[in-house]
Amino acid sequence: MESFVYTVSQLTGLIKSMLQESFPSIQLKGEISNFKANSTGHLYFSLKDSSAQISAVMFRGQASRMSFQPKNGMLVQVQGKVSVYEAQGRYQIIIDSMTQAGLGDITEMIEERKRKLAAE
Repeated sequence: MESFVYTVSQLTGLIKSMLQESFPSIQLKGEISNFKANSTGHLYFSLKDSSAQISAVMFRGQASRMSFQPKNGMLVQVQGKVSVYEAQGRYQIIIDSMTQAGLGDITEMIEERKRKLAAE
């Protein structure tokens, strides 16, 4: 019995379809890291917590509607859909909206150190 052999593109396409069907819309909370604003207006970054991270992209149209400037260390809540960037076979979240959710762990640690130094 001969089994079907997938190409990398076929497998990646199937995985992308499965993820998009399973997560058509999801809310996610995490800390921004590796933030890069592209000259086209798109935003690229990672969202992380204490033990994992996911690549994130917010395209120009959605990014232009935000009332704040995202930056590294900021804790945010996003809404979007999980997808696969097929060229690299990496899963990511494509963000439709983002709100601030406070300070991330790294930023909070820096602020705490500032307070301690100021007290001394």
